[in-house]
Amino acid sequence: PLDFFKKVFKLCIKPFRLVKRYLKNRTNKSLEQKRKYIQENGYDVLEETLNLLNSIDDVKAYADFGTMLGIVRERALLKHDLDMDIGVLGKKGLHNYVTFVLERNGYKLWREYIFDDRIVEQSYHYKNIKVDINYYEYSDNGVMTWLFYRNPEKKYKNNVRDIVRMDYSMIDSLKTVNI
Repeated sequence: PLDFFKKVFKLCIKPFRLVKRYLKNRTNKSLEQKRKYIQENGYDVLEETLNLLNSIDDVKAYADFGTMLGIVRERALLKHDLDMDIGVLGKKGLHNYVTFVLERNGYKLWREYIFDDRIVEQSYHYKNIKVDINYYEYSDNGVMTWLFYRNPEKKYKNNVRDIVRMDYSMIDSLKTVNI
């Protein structure tokens, strides 16, 4: 009887392992493809997005988070990056203008992150690249934005994330870096 259960167990587990291996390979290929798109088209998408956003009155748009890190530290887009990060500072309700301008130019809104009944981040897809727009707000001592993340030690329901407020001193000017 024990041999019978071992055989049944092996028969059940083997397909599961094959499916798991298939999904892992598929995920790895998808990540590789995203990285390839960033390396091939990232500069153009970044320039085009910044130009569109900076064409909106009273808006400062700039490379942010991982995108800025690569540009400043390595003078290149990070090889492992999967998206473009853009910070936007401007008037209240700015996301309405951003959505209008980007969608009019072929960007597809994918996800909005809402905190305290306001949109604080949006994700778009454009030319096979995910473009994250992080909205900055003026605060008492400078500017602030919100960072959404998933703690690998926690289990989450659906699209739930943890959030942390990121405070920065006032952005006085932007610097152009040639890469």
